[in-house]
Amino acid sequence: MVTARPGLELEQRSMIALTVLTTLGRSEQLRAYMMAARRLGITEEQIHELLMQVAIYAGFPAAVNGFNVSREAFTQFNQQSG
Repeated sequence: MVTARPGLELEQRSMIALTVLTTLGRSEQLRAYMMAARRLGITEEQIHELLMQVAIYAGFPAAVNGFNVSREAFTQFNQQSG
């Protein structure tokens, strides 16, 4: 299994997945991975910084979509977390 390989921490792998899914415009998967990242302890601020990097390297449309998905995912995560 790829996520069990040595060399990267699970949090790092999660942030890489968020970056790739944002760049590819995979909104449904991105929402699920954002929720999983929050459960791993990755903060909203860290995800927003990641999205700013996506804007620079993959373009603003991809990043704007990522920010829109993050708003929905964080709302859902916060409601579930109480």
